[in-house]
This record gives sequence, structure tokens and C-alpha cells, in this order.
Amino acid sequence: LQRYLMKSNAWRFPQGLINAESFILLLVDCRKLAVLLENKKSVPELESFMTLYCKKRNVDYKKDIGWLVVLEKILKLDLPTEHLFNVFFAFTTKYIPKFTKENAQIYDLFRLLLQYHDPQISCHLDSLKCNPYSYANQWFSTVLAASVDDSVCRTLWESYIEKGDPFLIFYMALVLIVNARDQLLEIDPSKRDMAREILISLPSQLTVDDVPDFVQLSAYYADRTPQCVRENLHYLIFGANYDDDVGEMQVSKLLCLPVTVQELIRKEHGAVRVRFRFLISSVVRMASIYTWSSLFYEFNTVLNATVLVKETHCLLYKNKLISLYIDSCHLQDKFMNMLIARFLRNGKRHVTFAQGGYRGLHNILVESNRLRLINSHDELKCRECRFTSAASTEQAEFIERFPCHELNENKDMIPSHIAITPQQFIIVFPPGYVTTEARHALPSVLRVTCRKKVPELLTFKFGYEIYGVPKITAVHRFLVPKAGECAKSVKTAIFALRPLSDWEATEVNCATINDDDKVN
Repeated sequence: LQRYLMKSNAWRFPQGLINAESFILLLVDCRKLAVLLENKKSVPELESFMTLYCKKRNVDYKKDIGWLVVLEKILKLDLPTEHLFNVFFAFTTKYIPKFTKENAQIYDLFRLLLQYHDPQISCHLDSLKCNPYSYANQWFSTVLAASVDDSVCRTLWESYIEKGDPFLIFYMALVLIVNARDQLLEIDPSKRDMAREILISLPSQLTVDDVPDFVQLSAYYADRTPQCVRENLHYLIFGANYDDDVGEMQVSKLLCLPVTVQELIRKEHGAVRVRFRFLISSVVRMASIYTWSSLFYEFNTVLNATVLVKETHCLLYKNKLISLYIDSCHLQDKFMNMLIARFLRNGKRHVTFAQGGYRGLHNILVESNRLRLINSHDELKCRECRFTSAASTEQAEFIERFPCHELNENKDMIPSHIAITPQQFIIVFPPGYVTTEARHALPSVLRVTCRKKVPELLTFKFGYEIYGVPKITAVHRFLVPKAGECAKSVKTAIFALRPLSDWEATEVNCATINDDDKVN
């Protein structure tokens, strides 16, 4: 926070009013805070302070959001007045999640972390219907300030700021629950209210002498969690700006903690970070494929899906971090989910799944020139190498290429590529499918549409026109990460091939449609 002390004091500048409803809520809370501070700060001072804060972050004040609890603790530190605003702004934006209301993704993430380190207590709390929001809301929104006394809070925050890791609050919450696991496991479902009360009161048991060990243990769990978790989610959870355009990872839909394929082959530099030793397992892979496309430190699971789910005990190695991934075939998702569910039901800790599957892992190894890590790798037999080769057969002629997934009639997602040449629209599929390639002449593209709610979903309609009446001969739907660029490239290629004018019969329409299929 030192660099914020060097900034000018923004509090001295004039402020405008926030909206009337928020102002009333703020005024009521400021009066309560003034009483707690024994009127060392007046209500107008506190109201002016928080009004400026809300304007700086471009948000309205909301009741019970935790800001005034944090402000109370900071004011009790007796900092110079000219530093108060900058310190408060820096602390709240760096260490407090942007969204702490019910259904915020921080609670889903915490549940996955708890499940990763202790699936038994996580499952038990689920059975008691104790969701993280019900007991940990104030933990996250005030960095435990609302749950501990002033002396403990000051000592805890000093250690917290010294660590400088905003994600440490997740592991502090984890330590609180793990330390009380025996007491919590004895509670039956009929006494769920008692469980919630015990959980809420856990931080209040901390003393000043407990803080060093508490922080050290929290850091221990943080170091033993894949680093990609904080790397991929930091910008979504923390920061000063409430930006809706940054997107959101659907954490609530994840069955277990995801890791990136980069994490599986990460090289740690220095002695500070823990070196993870993943026990990497592919799911439902043919023995012939496994032989020449597996990592040296990977093992294959049972080849038969039914046996695989029933015999998970053979994979329950002690103190190993198991990361599951699937081949590029989309039909194996359900088998991986079944295996993950079985692991968790057996209480296996440190279970993850690798995002991107074998294809993602293969691509990373190609980019980093580390294909040697794949056991007995054979480019002629490797499915991904053959697919890449097929996609690059006419690479010299391709204007653009876009990786995507085609949505077939059964709503299955088939990995593919859209390739555009000066004359053709080509769809390339991996080897092993009924067809590995589909071609359409560019002039046969009659319409390209996308949905407002799912802009990455493009629909291409192919055919011809007779006397101005379109005749559709084929329809393809794709989930394309770069949908806008793809649609633009197709349109540009068509215009380059045969410039269109108003009087020509063939017309390419690029439109956006709603879920009711009506053109806007």
C-alpha cells in the first residue's frame, strides 16, 4: 500500500451526490458508524468519504456490502487523514472481491477449493445445505474484520498485506473449516442451523497469538493449490472496475477444480513454489492410441468405461494430484464426469480436470517444442498430428483458418476447423469421423447468422437462388471463438471473388438473430 500513500488526497476534492435511494442507505449506515467511532468522525465526513469512493468505482452504495466495516477498522488505525482514502481504496480493491452478493462466483470457487483439499467435509456441508454464502459472506466482504476483534484484525491484516496475495482469504476460510472438520462431521442433517452457527463463529475463536500460525497454514494450502487458479480468475474476482465485458467463468457448472494444460507441464523456477507431481490420467482411450500419445509420467485408466467407474480404487494413490483429461472426441465428457464423481464420493483429494483435453496438451507441447514428453510419439499415428496435417494440406491456399466446433443434428459438438480459400469454404474434421472434410463454393453461401445471446454460434446456410427464391441445400452450425472475424472473412472473400451489386440475384446476408429466430 506504500505507493498509495504518495498520491494526492482525493478526499479533499468536492463530490456530487449518488442516487437518492443509495444515499439514504449510506446516510443511515454512516450514522451507525459515527456512533461506533464515538463521533470521532462526523456523519457528513463519512458520507462525503463514501460518496467519493462510490463515484471512483462507478457503483451505487449497497447496504451490508462490508465497506463500512472495513472503513471502521482502518479509521481505528489512526492513519494521517490525508492517507485515509488512498489506503481504503487500495485495500478494498486489492483484497476484497468485487462481487460478494449471493450467487457470486467466489462462493462456487471456494466450494471447489474446499472440495479439492477436503472432499469429505465439502460433501458433508452440501448435505447440510450450508452453502458458502450462508456462513462466509462477511469473511470475504470484510477480510474477516466483521468476525474478529480489533487487535486480532490489525495483526491479521498486517500479515495479510505482508503476504500480498488477495486469494489468501479463500485459504483462510479453508483453514477455519478444516480445523473444525471433526466437530462439523458429527452434526446430522436435522441440525443444519447448528452447523451454520458453528461455521459463522469460527473466526471469533482466533486470538492474536493464533494469527501467525493461522496465516502460515493458509499460505501452506495456497502453495499446494495449482497456481493457474489465481492466474485465470484474478481479473474476474478482484480489481477496482466493475466491467461486465470481461466475461465470467461458469464456476458453478464445474464438477471439480479445473487446471490448464500448462499447469501439468509447468517448470517452477526458484525454491518458493511447491513442485506439483500430477498423476495424469486419460479417460477411455484405446490401448493402441495410448501407447504413442501419453506423457512419460501419465498412466492410462481402465479402458472399459463401465469398469473404469467401478474400479476407481486402483487409482487412489496417496498424496498424488490426479488430473483427468479426455481425447478430442466429445463423447467422452460423460465418462470423465462419472469418474470424477466416483473419485469425490470415495473422498479422493486433489482431483482436477485439464481444460482443453489431450488436444490442448498436445498443442502446448508443440508450441514449446517439448513433444519429447509424449511417450513414443509417432507423428504418423498421432491423431492430433494427423489432424493438423489434414488441416494444413492446403494451408498455402488458405486465406483464413478458424478452430471451432460444429453442432450436429444430435447437438453433439464436433471439433473442426473452418478454412477459407479464394474459391471455397472448407470444413475440416479430425480423422475417425465419417467424413474428414466438407467443401462448399463461396458463392453458395446464402446467409450467415449469429444469436445475440450466443454470438459465438454461427449458422451458415448454403444453396442457390432461382428467380430470387433461395433454395437451401445445406446448413452448418459452428461454435467459433472468433465468430466476428470468421463472418467478416467469409463476406470479404465472397466480395473479392465476385463483387456484389444491388441488382444481382445472389445476396449474402450477415444478420444477428434473437432466440426466437427473428431477424433484427
